[in-house]
Amino acid sequence: MKGKATKKVLDELKRLQHAYKPTKCYLISDEFKEEIDCVVLANKLYHKVLDKDFLICNERLSRCYRISKDSKLECIEVMGHDVYMLKDELEDVDVNERISYIVTNKGEVRSIRSPYKGKILLIHEVLGEKYSHYRIFIEVKDREQ
Repeated sequence: MKGKATKKVLDELKRLQHAYKPTKCYLISDEFKEEIDCVVLANKLYHKVLDKDFLICNERLSRCYRISKDSKLECIEVMGHDVYMLKDELEDVDVNERISYIVTNKGEVRSIRSPYKGKILLIHEVLGEKYSHYRIFIEVKDREQ
């Protein structure tokens, strides 16, 4: 069907295009801001070898957030046949809030809940594994005892 795109179609295309905007990561020091690949930053966070503050900018949410190198960070590993994230980077999360669903090999659905209250900083997909594997880095505000 040919014709001119309606306003509804154009709005939907803009919304879809916005969903594919990337997350950008930067290392911060007193003098400069250096862009770094978010995969490299995720590996530094995972191995706890970060020696500078960093900035994460989620262009899908039009939001940036600066994190101190001394912040309390935790990593949640999520693995399964299929993983569906319910949260995006730089969104707040509460204790016991669902952050993802996992579909198992048997087709069962399990929900993954956050053990922390804080902000999701990065969601890193670990490649090269048989099943879907994600590392979710959270800046912890409060921890349930």
